Amino acid sequence: MKKKFSFAMLVALVVVLVAVPAFAKTEVKSADEDGKVEVTFTYGENLGANAVFVAGQFNNWSPNHPFWRMKKENGVWTLTKKLDKGEKYQYKFTVYGGGELKWIKDEDAATFEADGFGGQNSVLIAKTSVDLTPRVRELESKMATVNQGFSYSGYMRAGALMSTEGGTMNGHIGLFPNHFSRFRLGNEEDTYVENVFGKKFTQDDGSWMKAQIRLANKKTDYHTYNSQNDEESTVREAFVIGSGFDFAPNVTFWAGERFYGRSDIHITDNRWRELDGFGGGVQGLDLGAAKLDAALIVRNSQGDGASQVVDTDIEGGKNQKNIDLRFKGIQVPGGQLEVETRYAWQDETTDRSGYQLDFVYSRPDFYGIANGSSNVILQYGDDLGADLGNPVGFTSEEANGYALIAYGLANINENWDVMPQLVYEDIDSKYNGGADAEKRIAIGGRAVRYLSNNLSMQFEYGYESQEAGWHDEALSLQKFTVAPTIKLDNSFWGRPEIRVFATYGTFDDGNNTWRGPIHRGAGEGNNDDNGGNFGFEQGNDDVITYGIQTELWW
Repeated sequence: MKKKFSFAMLVALVVVLVAVPAFAKTEVKSADEDGKVEVTFTYGENLGANAVFVAGQFNNWSPNHPFWRMKKENGVWTLTKKLDKGEKYQYKFTVYGGGELKWIKDEDAATFEADGFGGQNSVLIAKTSVDLTPRVRELESKMATVNQGFSYSGYMRAGALMSTEGGTMNGHIGLFPNHFSRFRLGNEEDTYVENVFGKKFTQDDGSWMKAQIRLANKKTDYHTYNSQNDEESTVREAFVIGSGFDFAPNVTFWAGERFYGRSDIHITDNRWRELDGFGGGVQGLDLGAAKLDAALIVRNSQGDGASQVVDTDIEGGKNQKNIDLRFKGIQVPGGQLEVETRYAWQDETTDRSGYQLDFVYSRPDFYGIANGSSNVILQYGDDLGADLGNPVGFTSEEANGYALIAYGLANINENWDVMPQLVYEDIDSKYNGGADAEKRIAIGGRAVRYLSNNLSMQFEYGYESQEAGWHDEALSLQKFTVAPTIKLDNSFWGRPEIRVFATYGTFDDGNNTWRGPIHRGAGEGNNDDNGGNFGFEQGNDDVITYGIQTELWW
């Protein structure tokens, strides 16, 4: 019997759970006898980011200097430093998250100066009492009015991935497709580039709106020009966001196509929450006890074969609507709690619905035992919501299940950083009219040993297993990669970097007849016995790969 669920009751339950978040601004504190003043930088946004730093004239604009990394405390990012008294410094916050770096000015700074790229740097005057002259105030007002507000950021990875059996690779070592998870180090066969352009319009009353466009290009072959195979170019984001309006000055509004609140695990690109789509919403609604983000997300699936996996006859794919509510800034011991609830429905031809509930616990340290950051997530979904974190559900009507996710970054000491992860997902009646269940496990981690300021060694181990109704045996795979790495500044999030790597992968499917350890995408012949340029044949239980890669975000 199909279970019934009251969405209103769930919302009411979640509202009861919230508590008051904190807020503060960057400020200059007391001076000491050695000519220094104490400055506390504070940034109250992007609390789900992987890391936030302060970059400026005081550290040669390093975007990820380990001594200038901020900590999450009481609902904000903070960092306290000593600076020369009376000096003027330009600076910005650098935010790492979702595989990209963003340079963000401090909106609460004393004043601003042009950054040379059409935007503005924040300005700090290192005095305990700063008296801005009328002239400075007038210039600040004019800059806010005529601010060009142009920004440019992006992401890129490219290189060569090869097998010791011969040939280049256009697949990766793993049981799961790219969109779910793969242990990334030395295991990415594609060239992928994102270019993100922004234009911010700011008025002298403080109201602002920003347009953002994200262009992406991906190819999985090794043609350098006019490629005929496996090349994709698309617009991935095109939206407008704004805040500071007179009727709701503390609420942010947005509409368009965007990556909405995307959350992922960096070392595997496991996007456990990926509500990318079209729609609109509001962020930062003050409930008196927490902040609420609410959005309507609409998403279609591709019709080219997706319906072959699931019991549906929708022509051209699926169309799904999602109402997503996120209650943020809930203060709990050791960190913060976010509660998300999502209701999804497809009513054109299937008349189906479903829900998902997430609890996201985040700490500003590594589970209380080391510096860093850490997260624990519990997800539950029913029917369409059982396709956890996905704006289009391909699960059967009887599907229900949960996922437990834990990951973080541990700053062991000045020489070692470690990022481990645990992902366990158990979905009952997932596909094939409810006949197929699936369990997936991905456990592993990446350790980085810093040998000098520009040279490090990276080590990554990953274990994956899968039990599913569409193959007879339980599958498991292990991967180990070593990668000497060159970069400008040694920190875990520091980019650009150049890596050379070697990987050993071993695969076990019980009878050893299902497929080798290389995962290929849909339509690329996962089960054939023609190794092609993969350098293996069906039934092989191990593989060695090697290559070179660069990765950066800016």
